[in-house]
Amino acid sequence: MGLGGRFWQGVGSQFVGWGVVDAAIALFGGWSARRKEATLPDAHTPQRQASEARNLERLLWINAGLDIVYMLGGSWLIAQRGQTDDRWRGIGWGIIVQGAFLFWFDLVHALFLRRQAGKTAD
Repeated sequence: MGLGGRFWQGVGSQFVGWGVVDAAIALFGGWSARRKEATLPDAHTPQRQASEARNLERLLWINAGLDIVYMLGGSWLIAQRGQTDDRWRGIGWGIIVQGAFLFWFDLVHALFLRRQAGKTAD
C-alpha cells in the first residue's frame, strides 16, 4: 500500500475530483453573489442581510445532511467493493474524508450564522 498503490490512487482520485467540484462551486457562488449584490437595490440593508444570512444558514444545514449521505456512500463502497479491490477502498475512504471535512465546514458556518443572528436580535 505504497504511495503509488491502488488504494492511494483511489484516495487521490477523490481528492482531485472533489477539489474540482468545490472550486467550481466557489467560483459560481462568488459570481452569483456579486451579480445579486449589483442587481438588488436593498442589498446592504439590515433586513436584506438578515434574509440572506438565513438563506445561507438553511443551505448549510441541507449541505450538512448531504455530507452525511456522502460519508455513508463512502462506507457503502468500502463494504461492497473495497473488500476485493484496494482502489475502491481508497475511493470510499476519499469520499469519507471529503464528506467529513465538508460536514465540519458546513456545521461550523451554520452555527456561526445562527449565533450571529442571535446577537443581532438582542
